[in-house]
Amino acid sequence: KENTEICTQDGKPIIRLFATTWCPHCKWIKETYIDVMQEYMAKGEIVAYLWNADVGDNVLTEKTETVLPREENVIFQEFNSQQSIPTYIFGCKYSRVGNAFEGKSASQKTLLAAEVKEFRFIIDKVIAEAKEQTAQ
Repeated sequence: KENTEICTQDGKPIIRLFATTWCPHCKWIKETYIDVMQEYMAKGEIVAYLWNADVGDNVLTEKTETVLPREENVIFQEFNSQQSIPTYIFGCKYSRVGNAFEGKSASQKTLLAAEVKEFRFIIDKVIAEAKEQTAQ
């Protein structure tokens, strides 16, 4: 989104994935997404969510939630009015519907590595933009 500030929580950009428990594309990327998000969260650089919209649970918490919070649903609809999945939202500024590399003609390991590379690129960009935004 042009001219949009990065959304943050405690000064950290918020990264979201909206998925469901039954979606094969969501299942394909789940572990990879979790690994990357946990790495950045452990360094204190981002806040991340993986919302299973069908059951309302944020997979990245120990607690089992049962309802997708209204404000999260509003963000989901803003970036993907059809609410198709998976939907990625990086800092409320960048978004992607679907997996970028799934189904291409390469090994699963290579395809997941390409997803990781793209995740890292956009997350690093969002972190830098959030820092710049805070400095202004």
